[in-house]
Amino acid sequence: KQLALALSLVAHGRKERARSYLARRAALALDPALRLEQRTLDLMLGNLPEPAVDFEPAAPSAPMTPEMRASYEHVLAATAQAYDSGDYRVCARVLERLPEPLRALSGPSLRLRHALAVYRSPGRDSKQLKAAVAELEQLIRGEEAFTRAHPELYYYLARSLEAAHHDDKALVSMRKYAELTLGDES
Repeated sequence: KQLALALSLVAHGRKERARSYLARRAALALDPALRLEQRTLDLMLGNLPEPAVDFEPAAPSAPMTPEMRASYEHVLAATAQAYDSGDYRVCARVLERLPEPLRALSGPSLRLRHALAVYRSPGRDSKQLKAAVAELEQLIRGEEAFTRAHPELYYYLARSLEAAHHDDKALVSMRKYAELTLGDES
């Protein structure tokens, strides 16, 4: 019952209230049936670290001339460098210089990098967050094998939804991530 109340507070955008509520309650022996709810809460409240993302190499399925391939490889190197150094805005902007069809045909890992770069960019607006959410949702719906191999898609979808003030939807996605990674607790 206490976990349900805390989850409800989070779903309504009241993370601080949920955090203080949980801090006040006595440490209870957690019923194994409640582990999923507790893990979901811990993830939503930031008590657990973000999952790591392993980006696979982009593999464009579109034919390219040698000049196009060289330019494409340059863009990929620049985006990887910007992302790895934490310059997410630059990463997103460089990726957005690629034509949308080429970005879409370069594999799910490149699309994930773009969505995360947009989500993590400082000063992002609601339109950009909406684009990141849409990209992550499309990956989850359309790339089943990739999604099975990368359950962190649900985590980052939850964080993007939360940043866009869709706390109830964020909680649903975070619960799915918690469910898929329940045996992997840190």
